[in-house]
Amino acid sequence: MAASSSDLAVVNGKQESHKEGAYYLEWREGAKRVRLSVGKDPADASARSQRKAAELNAVNHGVAVVPENGQNGHRSVAAAVAEFLDETQLTKKPKTLAAYRTALSYFLESCHKTSSDATC
Repeated sequence: MAASSSDLAVVNGKQESHKEGAYYLEWREGAKRVRLSVGKDPADASARSQRKAAELNAVNHGVAVVPENGQNGHRSVAAAVAEFLDETQLTKKPKTLAAYRTALSYFLESCHKTSSDATC
């Protein structure tokens, strides 16, 4: 079975198929490098890339952009943990993910703050 073009990568000058790969978006916010995992599906990654490019273009032209979650950029600690675990699942082994999941569930039980900009 032939590999799809989304599974192909050039490694040491040779084309290889890598189905285990994941897609990331990368941009800068001032001097800070920001990297965001967008999953393993090439179509979803492309759509997220186009959305992010449009957002950055709007910001560069002075247009106010409202965050997707509609909460002025604040999100719950539970949502931040869930997003972290989703991203971790793409790149870590199941045993590592299980350890993170356990540790973070204990953390969520002990943390009574609601937004991710608060400290527990």
